Amino acid sequence: MFDVGCYNLHAIRNIIGQEPSSIYASANYHPEFKVDMTMTGTLNFDNGIVTSFDSSFDCAPRQTYEVVGSKGTITVTSAYRPDTNEDMTGEIHVVKDDSSVEIYEESGDQYTLMVEDFANAVLNNQHLTYDVTSMQQQMKVLDAVYESSKTGGKVVKL
Repeated sequence: MFDVGCYNLHAIRNIIGQEPSSIYASANYHPEFKVDMTMTGTLNFDNGIVTSFDSSFDCAPRQTYEVVGSKGTITVTSAYRPDTNEDMTGEIHVVKDDSSVEIYEESGDQYTLMVEDFANAVLNNQHLTYDVTSMQQQMKVLDAVYESSKTGGKVVKL
């Protein structure tokens, strides 16, 4: 989770715009190194939204997330590493319930963007895009995911 899985949780928290109220997770741990090789789970929110996530070193690599709602879906390809594509572009597919499809492209080197954001904050006395509080919340969610997975899938309340 600390490697490939943290991106899923970050995306969920940002899309929903609030912190989860409870978490359930299950994992397969490496027998020798005790690191999670596969993690799956659900995050429940006070507004009734339920999300699911998975990450794995044992499965084929993928970087896609999907938002499914009552009026359509949004699928983001190369969501976490668009820079691994030759053209450094990820796509956002919006499919509405009337079957219409809209495709948007986003590009950029995420590492360059992070350094530029930090430099802007330092040089121009601006706020960082993601502040310390947001990252502390991310760690609370990650800790709860691990707690749930290590207790046989006990639901952890936040």
